[in-house]
Amino acid sequence: MLAVQVTRHPDGQCPASEEERCGTAADWYENIRSIAGKFGVKLMGSWDDPSAQKIYALYEAPSMDNLAVMMMDPAASGPPALCTGKVFPVLDHQTIMKTIKR
Repeated sequence: MLAVQVTRHPDGQCPASEEERCGTAADWYENIRSIAGKFGVKLMGSWDDPSAQKIYALYEAPSMDNLAVMMMDPAASGPPALCTGKVFPVLDHQTIMKTIKR
């Protein structure tokens, strides 16, 4: 299954510009792939939208349970620990096409 994590930090509290938060953010970016792998989860990619203070991460996981357990690990929290966010399942185009084909 695919899932998207969308997180947003408060205005004026960018982890990239505050020294005490920089380390936490850098650790997440450097380690999230290996951390996710411990839970059977694969980070497919992540994208930042600096003007909106948002981070988008796409994960592939055997189940939402694997993803939820990973998200509870303190090492996986990184920027999300500095932010508010949500995680939700998504479908790729091939899956949608199989669903809507007659």
